[in-house]
Amino acid sequence: MPVTNAQLANDPLGQRLVEVLRTGALPVPFEESFSDRLKVTIGGASPVGDLTILSDLEELTLYVGEHTHCHFSLYMHQDRSPAEAIEAVVEEIVGFLDDLLADRIVVWSRSVAGGVPSAGGTFRRDTAPELLEHGAKAYLWSGTPFISAGARGGA
Repeated sequence: MPVTNAQLANDPLGQRLVEVLRTGALPVPFEESFSDRLKVTIGGASPVGDLTILSDLEELTLYVGEHTHCHFSLYMHQDRSPAEAIEAVVEEIVGFLDDLLADRIVVWSRSVAGGVPSAGGTFRRDTAPELLEHGAKAYLWSGTPFISAGARGGA
């Protein structure tokens, strides 16, 4: 069920995110809900899992399945006006999501016994996967396992 402006009255960051997503900023459907805060979910059929965005008033936190999470924070834009900072944060998260959904971002995690991820992260597909830990599994949003050029015997 779509959230209302009244629910987001005290959350201009969440309000702007919803406005932008409702214009079709992403090539996939999403669900929005509100309990004590805004929650936006993009269902994932790939090994990556669902993408969940929570608004904490001062930042948007993106949970990437059970692999990792990322913060998109207003405090990173303290040199801007509040409206400009909100716009910048929304642009950042929408840009990241667009890259992730287009397989330009790699999602990785390393699991402990029982398969629960104990460490994880993301990196751009066109960069060297320096943060990819030994024994980690890495995927693209499409579900394709990511194998770095070095692991394939390339340069």
